[in-house]
Amino acid sequence: MSEKIEKQIFTLQGKSGTGKTIALGKLHEMFIPSKMKVIADSFTEIGNDFCTILKFKKIKIGITSHGKSKEELQAILDHFKEEACRIIVCECRSSEYIKMSGEKSHSDCKLENIKSFNKTIIKKHNGETKKEIDKMNYYDAEQLMIRVSRELLLHDHEQ
Repeated sequence: MSEKIEKQIFTLQGKSGTGKTIALGKLHEMFIPSKMKVIADSFTEIGNDFCTILKFKKIKIGITSHGKSKEELQAILDHFKEEACRIIVCECRSSEYIKMSGEKSHSDCKLENIKSFNKTIIKKHNGETKKEIDKMNYYDAEQLMIRVSRELLLHDHEQ
């Protein structure tokens, strides 16, 4: 009895300048020394936008820090789908706004054309000092690593 293996997208969401690109760069650096094969990679250094496809056994993972515009992100997600990525990690900029009630809220990313993926939004953690910000970027990268690793283990077990 073989169940359909679910596809998963993890979106690191935060306001502009909170370190989403840096956290995803740290995640990239965590994965590269692992037993993953690099299929495509535009990574240059932490802090610069990149797009990467990795492969672990038969499972492709797409990681991108291009989330500044919905259109750009959507094009990359479409590319990841065409490349048969089963796990995607991306970032999405959120904007804070005030509701009519006066309550602060954040807009959630509404990503279209990825209906076949389970979606998990991870809120970006912030810090006040450079040391706190660096710590939170590493923490966010670790949390993404844990979630992606869990998905890889689930996929590997089901194959």
